[in-house]
Amino acid sequence: MKNLWAVIDRERKIMGLSERGIAEACSINPGQLHKLKMGQMSEVTPEMLGKLLRGLSADDRVKLDVIDAYVADKLLATSIEGATKLYAGSRTSDRAKFAKSSKSLHEHIGELGVTARTASDLMDLGKAAKSNVRLQRILSDLASMVR
Repeated sequence: MKNLWAVIDRERKIMGLSERGIAEACSINPGQLHKLKMGQMSEVTPEMLGKLLRGLSADDRVKLDVIDAYVADKLLATSIEGATKLYAGSRTSDRAKFAKSSKSLHEHIGELGVTARTASDLMDLGKAAKSNVRLQRILSDLASMVR
């Protein structure tokens, strides 16, 4: 979770807070934040991610940076071999549902009000997720957190 920590640390410095201060601002146990910093945390719970999204900044760009970093870290942790095995075993109906939702994302990407880079990154994620069940699950989890 190096990318996620980099965003947290950047925002911590901007806010002029200590590590303990940023943990308090996000309502996160300082020990958990320290584990994240030290690379001892391989998974961030949806609850913790939500607290980070609420506590770091009201700026949507910062929230997108947090999500972008989280997804990048998750992708780094995903093995291509494991994803291939998962995808090969997934049901066709699940893939069809995801393909439909990806099309919907493509149709509405311009309405999201995001930067061109973020829109491009979202499209790349949508394309990659069509053949990666683990990424599909990550994106579904993220989508359910913001609904």
